[in-house]
Amino acid sequence: MNLTKTAVYEIVVWSTVVGVILTAFTGFCRTPFLNLIGVSYWGIPFAWLKRVVYPGASKEIIWQGLLLDVIIWILLSGIVLTLGILLKKKMINA
Repeated sequence: MNLTKTAVYEIVVWSTVVGVILTAFTGFCRTPFLNLIGVSYWGIPFAWLKRVVYPGASKEIIWQGLLLDVIIWILLSGIVLTLGILLKKKMINA
């Protein structure tokens, strides 16, 4: 089954939107893989937000982790959307 150009465009746009939103939401999740005393890391699967644990401490964005998170979530959401569209087409044509 082939996807039309419009369907591919929609998948790219929606997966980008969903990937950015999911990355933003993972900023509220503490990274379980990094445990350093006095420092907390946020973001899943890669830590992209760092905060030293004391009152008034500012947050630091780890740009490499943020970029990797966005790319991973865009790819995963693109795969899910593509599979969903293909399965929907298969069910309609069956």
